[in-house]
Amino acid sequence: MKKTPLLLAGLLSAFLAATAPAQESAPDADASLSPEQITEILKTEWSFLKEKSDAFFAEIQSKGEFETTPEFEKRVAARRQIFQAEIAKRIKDEKLDTRQFGVLLKANLVSYNADKQTYAVACSVTVQAPYDIPTLVSYIPTNPYIAIQDTVLGGYRTNQMVMRFRPSWSWSVDRATAMEAKADESAVYFRIQFMIDINQPGIKQQALLRIVPKGIELVNTNQRKTLWRSAIS
Repeated sequence: MKKTPLLLAGLLSAFLAATAPAQESAPDADASLSPEQITEILKTEWSFLKEKSDAFFAEIQSKGEFETTPEFEKRVAARRQIFQAEIAKRIKDEKLDTRQFGVLLKANLVSYNADKQTYAVACSVTVQAPYDIPTLVSYIPTNPYIAIQDTVLGGYRTNQMVMRFRPSWSWSVDRATAMEAKADESAVYFRIQFMIDINQPGIKQQALLRIVPKGIELVNTNQRKTLWRSAIS
């Protein structure tokens, strides 16, 4: 019985599909951002939060001259609902409830202790964060790796995201991996993964921009290889 051209074409298509190399999934655009890109993202959310919280505070700060206390409390409650709805919409629109950002900070492999099999790793790179004002504060929950620090830059007070370890962090690593990392040191970075939380439960006189770390990695960006990682809770 002769095979029809249609059958042969089908068999050929199946063979090509089975033998074709698997395509890599597209990298997450938020996973490996520069400090400057993260600064812009934080600034955008800070500006939104400032605009909405300033309007909210302006409307609830005092009771009107001819307004009774129950009327004032009712107005405040209604305005709070509007404010919370604006925040919820922003979170949904920007996917801030699920979106995770990763910032790459250049690592410096300082020195390896072959006896202890530990590598001293430093990082002097910082991320400029929005500055604090009386009605809006940037905040990072306490963790072992990264913090927010008030500093003066160019004569102006500002906040910076900085690595907590000073002067260096001790990486437990075998000699072969350490030598491989040193040979490609220009591609070795810390990657801090975090979420931005603009929820404002129970807001009274101050809004919070929460920068919530979720994990830290030491990576080789050339090889797309993770050398070490730790969750941050």
